Parts: sequence; C-alpha cells; structure tokens
Amino acid sequence: MGADRKRGKENIGDKREVNMFKKLVALALLLLFSHIYAHAGERNLLFVLGKDVEKGEYDIYSTNPTNLTHKKILDSGISPLWSPDGQKIAFVFHRAIPGKMYSYQTGLRISNQDGSQISNVKQKTIGGVDIQDISWSPEGKKVAVATGSWIVISNLAEEIMAYKREAQVMQLDWLRDGERVVFWETARGIFLLDLRTKEVKHISADGGFPKILPGTNKLIYIKKEEKTSSLLMKNLESGLEEVLAVNVLAPFLKKSNIILSGDGRKIFFRRGKDDTRVPDLAVYDVKTKSVSFHKDLEGIVEVVSRDGDKVAGLFSFEGKGGFGILDLKTGKKSLIKEIKSNEIGKRVIMMTRLMDW
Repeated sequence: MGADRKRGKENIGDKREVNMFKKLVALALLLLFSHIYAHAGERNLLFVLGKDVEKGEYDIYSTNPTNLTHKKILDSGISPLWSPDGQKIAFVFHRAIPGKMYSYQTGLRISNQDGSQISNVKQKTIGGVDIQDISWSPEGKKVAVATGSWIVISNLAEEIMAYKREAQVMQLDWLRDGERVVFWETARGIFLLDLRTKEVKHISADGGFPKILPGTNKLIYIKKEEKTSSLLMKNLESGLEEVLAVNVLAPFLKKSNIILSGDGRKIFFRRGKDDTRVPDLAVYDVKTKSVSFHKDLEGIVEVVSRDGDKVAGLFSFEGKGGFGILDLKTGKKSLIKEIKSNEIGKRVIMMTRLMDW
C-alpha cells in the first residue's frame, strides 16, 4: 500500500514536470515569434532606382519609414524581397552585358538586411532568362523562382530542384507547410505543385494572380468572367471557395496590384470598370468580411505596411512624381524620393517588383 502511494506521488511529480516543460516550450516559442514579428514590423522600405536606365541597370535602396531617410545598399539589382524574419533580402541581379542590346547577366542573390555579405545562389536552370517572380518559403530557408517555363527551388546556397512546365510561369507563392507551391500560367490558369512528389493539381482554368494568405493554406486570386473579374478565396485543404468582391480590375501591368498585408488581415485591390479613369482602392478585411474604399488615389500601389494602415508606391505629390507613403487613416502623403525621367524606366515599372516592406 505504501509503495503504491509512493509510485502515485512519483507519477504526479512526473506529470507536473512534463506540464512545466510544455509551458516553458510554449513560452519560448511565443517569445521567439514575438521577436520575429516585432522585427518584421520594423523593416525598412526597399525600392529600386536606376543608375543607367538606357542600359537597364538599377540599384536597390533602403528607406527608414519613420524619418524617410534612404541610402543605397545593393548594386545592380531589381525585385527586392524581404525574408519572413526580416534578416535577409532576396533580389534579382541584373547587369547589362557590354555590346549586347537588351542582354543582361541575371540571377538570384541573397544578402543581409543591410546589403552586406551577398551570396550568389547557384542556379543552373536560370541561365540568361528573365526571372518573373521570386518567393520565400514560410520558414525562410528556401526560395522559389519563376523563370521562363521553369519553377526553380533553391536553399540559400544552390538550386535543389527544378520543375519544367510547357508554358511560361508568371507568378508563384508558398503554402504554409513550405512543401507546396501555387503557380500561374497565363494561358492555362492556376496550379498546385507538391515538391515532395512533383505532382501537379489544376486549381482554376480561368484564375490568375495567385497569392496565399499569410499563415494559411487559403488561395487569394482573380477569376476572369464574361464582363468583369472577381476576387476569390479558396481553402486548398477543404476546397471551399467564396467570392470576396466583384467588379475587380485584374492586375494588368501592375496598374491594379493585388496586395496582402503581412498580418494576413487585409487584401488590397482596385475596383471599378475598365473605363474608370481612377478606380477605387478597395480593402477587404478578412476578419469582418467587409470592404472599405479609398477614392481618387492615382498611381501604383506597390506594397502595404504589415498592419495594412499604410501603402507605398509611385504617387503624385503636389505636382511631383515619386516613391512615397500614404497613411490611409489620416490621408497624409510623404514623399520618399522624387523620380526623374532618367531614374526609372517604363519596363521596370511594369514588369518588376519596385518595392518591399
């Protein structure tokens, strides 16, 4: 009897120790993610500015969003993209080849947040083909690249997988598990690629511009209909789909970007008819399932702050055009850098990522 009581006390003690260990692990994870999210909220704005537009050469600058001071951090780069924890920057190296018109050395590069310690990610598949899109995996250990008709997956040092398609891949994004990628071919629609099995599933024949809502497996995309387009959300696990908004302008040449806030709570898009001169900037709130509108906002919205309260892009500021920030709550515009005709080219404006936040 006494021995049984002793074993019972030992079992209770063991359970308490296990519970305490679980609590400590949970607290450590909470502190880790709190640090990551806090750091992500403090990230600078990145933007691209030409050093020789005729040659097609650009540099990447970093801007403090509070005091708007900026400095160059990377040479010969376009399409900058922050890693999920804000510690690294992936970008496309882009340098003109002397004596060859519209020919460039290109490839994926990764640097520290201040532009130091640039690494050349060894990718044999890319060659001289333009990189259409890049995307970090959720854990920040892999990068997916859309280049020509290839989807190329790399770790932070070299290519680890390449998947060939029949048509050009325009856009891609990762699912939450870091093992699956959605991608879009303009002629055939949206697909889901499982990197473990290389199996491909057709998601939508008439859908485009796919993005994954941060921290979920929910696909946000534009569906082209007979006279207009709609913004949809599809759960890729259950298959359930819902229409979020109608009369949505498809992001043709970036005039109407679909942008998700970093916290996954807001979706930004342009709403109006094709003949609308200045379509409304619409914001869909994922939690309340409501849409708010900001009218008469001319320019190109490139990125939004993590909380979705501010947007940044190419706007007009009292007769001047340039990179700037708009506070959606107060309506205040802040000019970061005035853009002159010799500092950025139309092709780069329309075909690459100009900013990241």
